[in-house]
Amino acid sequence: MNTKLTNTLGTLSLLSLLSFNPVALAKAPQANAEFKTGIEHDSKLNIVELDQTSEVADTALTLNAKANINWQATDALTLKSSYNYNSKKYNRYDAFDLLIQQVSVDAEYDFNRFSLGASYHFADAELASNDFLTLQQTSLHYATLIKHQYYFRVATLYKDKKFENLADRNANNIGLSADSYVFYNSANTFITFGISTEAESADTAFYDYGAIGLKTGVSHKFAWLNLDHQVQVGWRWLDRQYDNLDPSLNTERNDTRRNTTAEWTLHFNDMISVVSKIDVGQHDSNLAAANYNETVSSIGLKAQF
Repeated sequence: MNTKLTNTLGTLSLLSLLSFNPVALAKAPQANAEFKTGIEHDSKLNIVELDQTSEVADTALTLNAKANINWQATDALTLKSSYNYNSKKYNRYDAFDLLIQQVSVDAEYDFNRFSLGASYHFADAELASNDFLTLQQTSLHYATLIKHQYYFRVATLYKDKKFENLADRNANNIGLSADSYVFYNSANTFITFGISTEAESADTAFYDYGAIGLKTGVSHKFAWLNLDHQVQVGWRWLDRQYDNLDPSLNTERNDTRRNTTAEWTLHFNDMISVVSKIDVGQHDSNLAAANYNETVSSIGLKAQF
């Protein structure tokens, strides 16, 4: 783990210990972990954050690991912390190899009719084994569950992005999101819909933009041939309107992205499952590098403890 991430993780752990008296814990902390490895095929390799798109396809070996610790500090207060490791190594084009490590802490207080929460996330990304990007995000949210069937959540967030060698792309981002869930079939089936808006201000003015996004999806769990399955289908739409003249275009840039995803999880038992996924994206832009179609498909073996 690199020095930046180690220092951040240590600080978060210390803050958690100092902020809450362990004697007051209603229950002992609960820990769990998840590991997943598989392969992923991308029909058009790209680096979205840099507006770099290639005309080549490649297959990557993926490795994901996640560790969580959850505390039920009181009947109303829940505390969570997590660490995520995600790596992607391509077979031929290692310039697109990506490693992302993330740490987060989250606190939520339940007021019976609604809950309020706050979270902090830190992510460090390496591209082709070189420092690439660090991201810090703080968020506040309000959530409520009605009749054990309808769940609504509103969140505001602030992001700070720092690129290792591209200071002109450093940016601050303020966003607002609203999500709703409707549960059926003893919560084995749910439908979700969300809307979001954000405004990003970069060190170089022509990277500034405002955006609005929509998403919807359905998830269904069922048993078949003595095995548990989960099928999920989703759709996302994002429109970005850039604020200032892009010198390479002699006009303002505009991006519209549409993604359709389908995912199937086959559970062999409580620990082992196979996850397959396909994501079909259509990205329209007046900037040539951001105007492309892409299909990403993957399959992996997941273990949960």
